[in-house]
Amino acid sequence: PPSVSSPDVLRFGCFLSHYKVEAASEARWLQQQLEPLLGQRCFLDSDDLRDLSRLRDHVRESSCLLFLQTRAVLTRPWCLVELLTAIDSKVPIIGVKILSGAYQYDFDAARNFMTHLETQLETPAREQLVAFGIDLIDAAFKLSNTLPHIVSASINMNESRTVLSAHVDDIVSAIGRATLPELPVDCEAWLAARGA
Repeated sequence: PPSVSSPDVLRFGCFLSHYKVEAASEARWLQQQLEPLLGQRCFLDSDDLRDLSRLRDHVRESSCLLFLQTRAVLTRPWCLVELLTAIDSKVPIIGVKILSGAYQYDFDAARNFMTHLETQLETPAREQLVAFGIDLIDAAFKLSNTLPHIVSASINMNESRTVLSAHVDDIVSAIGRATLPELPVDCEAWLAARGA
């Protein structure tokens, strides 16, 4: 068999990007459900906290990124780094809206937040991203032109096992056919429209 370090071999069936405070248990549950169905490990950062700098590599080594959509996930610098790495590396992104719990994702609020990322993020998060070499206008352009166009499934942990199983099957199906939306060619036109 080919070595897992080979660049054309994906090490992970998916990368679970989430905000732990809002979706740690859902992320762990999804990992446990998806791994046997995909026949591959699903990367969850709490499994490997020794080297957070390798998170970007793990995104690149995944067949897709599952973005667990909760209220404040876009305020988290590492989640933004994971999403931007996926976009830059052409790793498909699939949204999973978490319907259970108190942290509902609002698509309109999220779109506005992404579009004006450099003014919406709190100062410490902005500084972290800039220190990581991320241009916030470029990040806003990429996120606001990608995330609103991805396939989004949903999970409600209060539903029956049968319904949850059907949702997991939907996610597996989405992983198999996911593609990343193309970015517009003209960032300047996007900036002008955003200003208007």
